[in-house]
Amino acid sequence: MSDTTTAQFRQPNPCTNLNHRRSDAPVGHCPDCGGLVNRAFHRAGCPEAEHDSARRRRSAFCVNCGLQLIGRYR
Repeated sequence: MSDTTTAQFRQPNPCTNLNHRRSDAPVGHCPDCGGLVNRAFHRAGCPEAEHDSARRRRSAFCVNCGLQLIGRYR
């Protein structure tokens, strides 16, 4: 009777960073959770100097490669 349309919906992400909602995020990975938000900006590895700079900006994850920079505190 009616034609069923299947749409793929993204799973809800508990991260509150707005890069997850953008279709044109300016970074490869989220700085708060490390999740991939834009494949065009993803890099396989970064120089340690960039990671040091990101730590000074208090990013928990690298926005280029997704590496966890700051450990979780309890």
